[in-house]
Amino acid sequence: MISTYLRDIPNPKPKAPTKGISDDFTTLLSWGSWIVMAICGIAILACAGRMAMAHKSGADGGQHLMGLVWIVVAAILVGSGAAAINAIA
Repeated sequence: MISTYLRDIPNPKPKAPTKGISDDFTTLLSWGSWIVMAICGIAILACAGRMAMAHKSGADGGQHLMGLVWIVVAAILVGSGAAAINAIA
């Protein structure tokens, strides 16, 4: 009984979108990548400011350094995602 239901499930093949849709999708991906990179840049500046304030007050800046590492990892992921999409397209 279950096998009859499984035969009725469609299995569409992937195909590239039409030229106009593909260009619009690429534009949206470019904007998204630019926005995330801008946020990473602002986050680096904010992290540097927090590190400077921690140093001025004599506190340890280790937690801010870990935040900086996460920001750099996020920027690397955005760059790799853009490269992967460009390789596919």
